[in-house]
Amino acid sequence: SGHVPHDTSPGRPALLPPNSSAGPSGHVPHANSPGHPEAAAQPTAPAGPRRLRLPLLGAGPSLPASPARPRLDARALAAAAEPRALWLVAPDLAAAEALAAEFPGVPELELELADPAALLARLSDMSAAPGPEGQPVTLAGKRLTRVVVADPAAAAALLGLHLDLDVVLLLSRAAEPWLLALDRAPPRLVLRQPARERLTESAELDLDLVAFFAAFRHPVPVEAVPACVLGRPPRERPRVFDAAQLGPDGGLEIFRYARRFIDDGFHVKSLRCKTCSYDHGCKGMHINYVRAHGFSAMRPVP
Repeated sequence: SGHVPHDTSPGRPALLPPNSSAGPSGHVPHANSPGHPEAAAQPTAPAGPRRLRLPLLGAGPSLPASPARPRLDARALAAAAEPRALWLVAPDLAAAEALAAEFPGVPELELELADPAALLARLSDMSAAPGPEGQPVTLAGKRLTRVVVADPAAAAALLGLHLDLDVVLLLSRAAEPWLLALDRAPPRLVLRQPARERLTESAELDLDLVAFFAAFRHPVPVEAVPACVLGRPPRERPRVFDAAQLGPDGGLEIFRYARRFIDDGFHVKSLRCKTCSYDHGCKGMHINYVRAHGFSAMRPVP
């Protein structure tokens, strides 16, 4: 009829842009429909976290049990290791002798008694017996080589017996006047800085170590004091196996271990100790001494 239909009339396909994605019928598919070329490029929702189940006790196959290693108590350990000396910390001489008898294979004995009165009496009798001066002392079938005391009067009495053993005096404010009054140090005297269990004990009992060793110049062996405080290297103790950490069955008992670590093993250093020439072999000072007196005593030695 000569009529040119309108572009949108039913008889004519709709005109689309050149890049149109319309289908043959002129329908433009939705972007999410399968026919849309960008449908595959649409991001997918991330998968949720993988759910894991914890194993249930007894639900799976059991593993073969490893054979239990036999535990050795302190006596069996001493028999196997054959140590040179037995260091006993006991309330008195009777308790120490009874305990020492349980370690027949250890040849030497070191005693640290809360009450040394009976020991002093026994050693006085031995000293008065005929024999050469400086003879070895035997207790419980062992040679007594070292006695640790906290009382300076007990230390003076032991040193006055002239026996062949070290007398170790624990440093304290009570011992300071006697030590500073010495014109000449006895030859078997040894000083040791004790570790205090509580900060209050350290604040009350411990010396100002820097001031003390500036005044005390006798060349006696000193233990457990850093070289920077002492002014010279301290005397090192032999390695010790601390049987006080063991339970009755010979296994490590965690509460005893923690107690012994706090009592004797908890040492700290200042950051400036890294520059000290003694840093590698020095343990620092006990934590409660530092808590009570600070780090100022520790000064690096070039």
